[in-house]
Amino acid sequence: MAKDEADTDAFIKEFREELSTIDEFVQVVLNSHFVVERDLDGVLAAIFYHPERLERTELRFMQKVHLARAFTWNMNEMDDWALIAKLNALRNEVVHKRRNELANKIFGELRAMLLDKGTEKFRKDVQAASAKDVIVYAAATCGGFLAHLEDHAKQMRKVLEEAAVPTDG
Repeated sequence: MAKDEADTDAFIKEFREELSTIDEFVQVVLNSHFVVERDLDGVLAAIFYHPERLERTELRFMQKVHLARAFTWNMNEMDDWALIAKLNALRNEVVHKRRNELANKIFGELRAMLLDKGTEKFRKDVQAASAKDVIVYAAATCGGFLAHLEDHAKQMRKVLEEAAVPTDG
């Protein structure tokens, strides 16, 4: 085998190993972001009568957050929105740079935000949790908030539909 072929084979082998390495923390961050975005899409589907038209706008995650937040009547200032934004910031950082100093800072802020929420047991669990489990707690908290918002949107929609005057056409 020629030297160039051996170098190419070695390069491909190293490259394959690098691409096959799975960082479990990064994977949990990505999965949690996916789930929260799916829940956010559920909120938008409950708000709008034709949510398929939103798909054509190709909204980014934070645009969806702001759109859902604009809908709220009495939940606009809840700290859950900041938690959603912080999880998104962490996702953006780890996607582009994996784990670095800024990702660690954002993660610490995320944990601190969770330590201000829930029951005493929840806060103790978050304090003792592994990095991956902190992300799970964050995503679960965001998901619970968005589920509540989706239910609220569906109730509002029902009231509007019951009050609507039928139109011909």
